Amino acid sequence: MTTRQFPAPDDEPIVVLVHGVGMSPSLYDRVIAELAPLRCVAPLRLGYGDPGARPAPSSFAEMVLDVAEMTRGTSPVVLVGVSGGATLALALSIHLSSHPELGGPIVHVIAHEPLVGPLTPNLHRSVSTRADQLAATPGPEAPLRFVEALVGPEVWGEIPSDAIEFAAAHHDVIRTEVPRFVSFAPPVEQLRSISIPLTVTVGADSPVSRFEVARLIARHAGARTDVVAGAGHLASWQQPHEFAAVVQRAVTAPAR
Repeated sequence: MTTRQFPAPDDEPIVVLVHGVGMSPSLYDRVIAELAPLRCVAPLRLGYGDPGARPAPSSFAEMVLDVAEMTRGTSPVVLVGVSGGATLALALSIHLSSHPELGGPIVHVIAHEPLVGPLTPNLHRSVSTRADQLAATPGPEAPLRFVEALVGPEVWGEIPSDAIEFAAAHHDVIRTEVPRFVSFAPPVEQLRSISIPLTVTVGADSPVSRFEVARLIARHAGARTDVVAGAGHLASWQQPHEFAAVVQRAVTAPAR
């Protein structure tokens, strides 16, 4: 499994890939291989890995600041997030519009299927319903079923066993994080404040509600929108070549 690393101090760009709720950083391995020889890191977020090594975050804001720390250094950073990682990357983009000193030299953000709260009511209603079901169902299996529903049963049945074991080992973290992601509700004005070049991707096989999010962010944040063919919510694992092409374009031409 990829461990937590930080950008090295030079001018070469580095790709920082942020994992979602209960999703192992190893699910980025295929994309990292496609992006070689670019430098890539897929750090463990706070709360994952050795529970005694670092305290788990106590709020969504602290989760965002954890991602900000991943970007620190002098290297230009292309920040990539999928699922919950995308939501955190989007939230950081908003945060840096008023507090630029808190992050590193981020030149582009790529967010694959983030949440934006009630601004897109169809997706918000769907995820909130699943979150309520998770909260009402005790035991370690319910968090796994939540993640399975996110990525889709077919994809869940194809991902490596170590990724399933990762989710199972962090069932308590999933329970803690899910309501925090659901509560993320940026107003339109915050989306309009984003100044970092932003690309929002959506899987071609994803539901219409995911496309609604991409269109909303494109309209208000000026984001580029890319559709990843043959993929759904876990596009970086399903179609690593196509997803890597989006990242590569951001690396070579990070400006809007």
